[in-house]
Amino acid sequence: MSLSAAEGRRQARALERERRKHHKAALRAKVRELRAALKEARAAKPHHVRRAREQCKLHRRLLVKRAKERKARALADLKRATQQERDAARARCIEGKTRAKESALGTIHQTRHALAEERAYQAELARIEANNRRSRLGITRATASERRAESDGEVEGNLPPELVPLWTKVRRRIKGSSRRTRTEAFLEYAQEHPREIVEAQEGGIEARICELEHAHAKAARLAKRPKMTREEIAFLASA
Repeated sequence: MSLSAAEGRRQARALERERRKHHKAALRAKVRELRAALKEARAAKPHHVRRAREQCKLHRRLLVKRAKERKARALADLKRATQQERDAARARCIEGKTRAKESALGTIHQTRHALAEERAYQAELARIEANNRRSRLGITRATASERRAESDGEVEGNLPPELVPLWTKVRRRIKGSSRRTRTEAFLEYAQEHPREIVEAQEGGIEARICELEHAHAKAARLAKRPKMTREEIAFLASA
């Protein structure tokens, strides 16, 4: 049975009202979804900041501990090498004295020989001590130089994965010194700027909040309009 023109128009208007009602309901649901996402992002922000600060403190303590262990091992090796040189010098001195005593030389010659050996031993000890002092100074200079010249790759290798995004962002500003490495300087910076860790780690929480606020406001505006364009419908589908 065919419909009259008036009935067809009435059905078309009813369908249009139903379509607008459906779109408004979808927009209201989207507004509620965006509001919930915005609330969740704001609530999670302090947790991320506290977690980043705690991770910085823990990793800094680990770096200090490893540095102390390396220093202790280096000093132990130096002390062992010095003692070995002293023992070798003492053995040579004793051997020389023994040979002097066993020789057929006279008393004066034996005394002079023993005195020469003793002087040689004292000179050897002085040389060992001088080398020891130079080695200590060499270790200190090397440590200061390494602290100042620590490369970007070395610093990145010392950091946990969650701090690498912030290091990539600020590495040109981080400088080492004779008292601390670039890694230690960066960890101090990260501890003082925990918000930057979160922003670099998660692509910027503030940017995400602004994006959610913008989407929420736009959806709210669309919900008040009686009709929507194709672009607005596409926005609703993509959001």
